[in-house]
Amino acid sequence: MSDNSDRRNIFHLDNPDGLKCRVVSFSIGHSILTIGVENDTGETVAILKFASVEFLSLPVVWEGANFELRDAHEFVLYPRNLSSVKVSVFASNAYRLDEEGQDLRFAFDALNSG
Repeated sequence: MSDNSDRRNIFHLDNPDGLKCRVVSFSIGHSILTIGVENDTGETVAILKFASVEFLSLPVVWEGANFELRDAHEFVLYPRNLSSVKVSVFASNAYRLDEEGQDLRFAFDALNSG
């Protein structure tokens, strides 16, 4: 990756700062985290999946969906409504599903392009 802009908004969401995220599920046995992304009317606009999760630190609901890729496998964002909280997920793979469940693989491509 050539500069930091490649590491921001890795899920290619429109207006990521205006969206809200909610933990939908976390499977401990399979280490899969699912996050729903909603617009201001509560409509789901995307589903984010993190696979092979090794560590996570996040609230159940927060404002903002502008995930950054840090280091090799750390996905981070700073919620707009929680100034002292950092959302952090260490996972070997992450990808985006659209509202119809289609796999868009944006973040997976970002991980493997550098």
